[in-house]
Amino acid sequence: ALNGVPFFSSAAPLADLATDAALQHDRCMGFVDPASGAYHYRTMPPCLFGGSDRAAYDQHSMVEGYAAAVVPGGGLPSPLIGYMIDGFPLFGPYDADGQLHAGLDSCNGKMVNGSYAYFATASFPYIMGCYGPGAVDDTASGVLPSARSEVVLDVTECPAGMYQDLATSRCVVCPAGTFGREAGLASAACSGLCPPGAWCPPGSSTPVAQKCAAGRYGSAAGLSTAACSGPCSAGYYCPEGSTSAEQVPCGGIQWFCPEGSGDRVLVTEGYYTITVDNEGNGVGGGGGAPGGKASGTAALPHGHGRILTGLQGHAAYESASGAAHHALPSGVADAAARDLDLLRRTKEAERHRGWQIISEPGTYSHRGLKRDCPAGRYGNVPGLKSADCTAACSPGHFCPKGSALPTACPKGTYGATEGLGDAKCSGQATLGHYTPTASTSATEVVCPAGRYGDSLGLTTDACSHDCDAASGFCEDSVCKEGYYCPPASVSKAQAECGGSAFFCPKGSALPTPVATGYYTVGSLSKPGEYQTDDDVNIRYDQVICEPGTYCIDGVRIPCPAGRFGGESGLSHHTCSGPAEAGYYTPIESVSARQVDCGGTFNYCPEGSPEPVPVGVGNYSVDGPAANRAWTMTCEPGFYCAAGVKRMCPAGRYGKPHPTPPHGSLTHRAPYAYPTGTYIGLSSEECSGPCKAGYYCPAGSTWHRGGQDTYTRRTSDKYTFAEVKDGGGGLPCPAGRWGGEGMTTDKCEGLCAAGYFCPVGSISPTQTSCGAETLYCPPGSGEPLNVTKGYYATGGTVTTRTGQAECLAQTAPDGARLEEICPSTTVGEGGLLGPDRWYDGMYDPFEYTRSVNEDGAETQYGGGQSVPADPSQTEGSASMN
Repeated sequence: ALNGVPFFSSAAPLADLATDAALQHDRCMGFVDPASGAYHYRTMPPCLFGGSDRAAYDQHSMVEGYAAAVVPGGGLPSPLIGYMIDGFPLFGPYDADGQLHAGLDSCNGKMVNGSYAYFATASFPYIMGCYGPGAVDDTASGVLPSARSEVVLDVTECPAGMYQDLATSRCVVCPAGTFGREAGLASAACSGLCPPGAWCPPGSSTPVAQKCAAGRYGSAAGLSTAACSGPCSAGYYCPEGSTSAEQVPCGGIQWFCPEGSGDRVLVTEGYYTITVDNEGNGVGGGGGAPGGKASGTAALPHGHGRILTGLQGHAAYESASGAAHHALPSGVADAAARDLDLLRRTKEAERHRGWQIISEPGTYSHRGLKRDCPAGRYGNVPGLKSADCTAACSPGHFCPKGSALPTACPKGTYGATEGLGDAKCSGQATLGHYTPTASTSATEVVCPAGRYGDSLGLTTDACSHDCDAASGFCEDSVCKEGYYCPPASVSKAQAECGGSAFFCPKGSALPTPVATGYYTVGSLSKPGEYQTDDDVNIRYDQVICEPGTYCIDGVRIPCPAGRFGGESGLSHHTCSGPAEAGYYTPIESVSARQVDCGGTFNYCPEGSPEPVPVGVGNYSVDGPAANRAWTMTCEPGFYCAAGVKRMCPAGRYGKPHPTPPHGSLTHRAPYAYPTGTYIGLSSEECSGPCKAGYYCPAGSTWHRGGQDTYTRRTSDKYTFAEVKDGGGGLPCPAGRWGGEGMTTDKCEGLCAAGYFCPVGSISPTQTSCGAETLYCPPGSGEPLNVTKGYYATGGTVTTRTGQAECLAQTAPDGARLEEICPSTTVGEGGLLGPDRWYDGMYDPFEYTRSVNEDGAETQYGGGQSVPADPSQTEGSASMN
């Protein structure tokens, strides 16, 4: 057949073969040979010329495929279908009048205009029953004679198309390849050979009895079959009577001519034409150039522009600046020649297309020229007909020229609109965002919290360009320590962490509140140090508060003096507790016994921030010397220096002093004593020396005898009590005297002879002994009466120091002895004097004398006392 499908003869009517599954036909009455698998026709092919609107044909409807190929009454019979193996053509079933051909011989053929041909029929044998010409059915028996190749007539003069065999005198048809134009020919050469472009079956009467059918050619004379010299070459078409296999170039890329074409075929839209080599293989497509492109230009070497084709094959070139020239520049002539040759061959190939091929996906074809789908569009099916291809590239995708399918916009870019044509798409991901493949927005995905995107075109949630090309792994862009990065951050220092109560490690999405008992640190505020406000808003870590400190809202604060922090993580200003009594805790102390109080001169109550100096006149108590916890006021009879209590030394006394009206000035608040208490002594001088006439043992509280009442603090720290103390100075004993500061009962020494020293005397001659009847040896506490019969001796009349016995004879009773003893001799009744000796009774109360404690002399007479010195009367009272 004209479409290259072979014809097989049918062995029997199709109705008889209907049950043979192997011989079932397709919708175009095509069969598949069970043995070889060859596709073939056994009847007229109804689809060869487009046919009717039927979806499928069978043996009853197959003639309808030819109705469209004729115009009833128009003189156009059914067209050529193909050639049989004997070279005779096979035509369709209709004649020029639109009627089915009649008068067919046994081989399904007949002579038409002097040429034999076969005609397809709707009944058996359908296409060719035998090699024709065949016999006409003119036998009574109805048996068809065998097919024959010649006709012999027995006539006198042979008609045209025959010659007379001189040996037999019979007319014999002119042999195939010759023709007999006139009657009466007598040679097998007849009138001559059939000319090129025609073929002469046996008995031809004209030289062009049978022109080589369209699609075939006859390049030599004497052709004898309808096959002529062969089919027209692909890329050319051969009208009826053609003499060359390349009779007429097909003409342009919108036409194609398969081998054996009698006319060019307009390419189907969506198909493109190609050239075909001698073996039937396609060797070029689209515009005919290798690779399927048609072009009117050829490139020059880099920088020189391009060649332009002109009319009649003339060439010029266009420089890089756009100016046209007719002379090629030096050094590019050879390259230009090659390009021009390629261009000429390309243009020539466009005229010799031998087949059409459906456009592949990614291309479209219009009027036989295949072009790539333009950038921004894609074609996902074959056979596309226009530059619209399938559709515009959808958002998030791009379509380079020739795309069969959209390509996702690469990571880091986005496609906001349809119709994008290159991998740049609409642009890069904006700052703080990244775009996966096929993104449609520059802000497709925000960089996650804790990361930042400070550059365009980021591709992953790492928001970083620090990526490994091989693995695609990207190092995270993490927020800088001291800062936090909310979603869509564009800087590693997007937001300051925000105060001492928060910290932001590297990669923070939000500030982290500091834990209780912790403090925050930063680039300037280091662990173990007190913080500075210079980095208060950009802290990046937390550290547990060390012993000796406490932390509030992320601020490290030293435990105040007087308290201590014995553990980590404290969070209150009370820390672990107060300093222990006897110790003090400076700022940032870690132990309740951080520092010993320091000595007796200091004391440290509980919670002491520093040692308290013991006040003047006080001494420290409660604890060893280095750890005194409290203070006491020095008691009377003692003095306190450097916190140590000592007895006032012998010869001195210690009497407390009252405090000022508003409490003691010797203690620090809040340890002032209430009004009415006393101030302790602070020097070994104590209150002063013992009063003259007195002596003071160590610890004396008064310069003379007696008892004082005073208030002092007892060992109970907050209790005050009234205390009576009778530890005053003692008077020097009788017979002794003392100045100030006497330390023992020896005082200063013994009273002087001739004098007597009552208790508390302050002078060795405190009191004159007094009269002739008295005497005072050394150390006298009082005068001694002269013994009867003795007289006083030594000293003066008032300072006698001893007595002597009168040794005169005692006068007889009643007798009077004169001038025997001194007149100062004491008699029975007292002092007799020189003129009186037993001359009367002596009244002992007539004249006596005594000395009081103050040394005043008193005389008594007549039974009553008479002051010797009236001015001493008031002084005779005893000392309190």
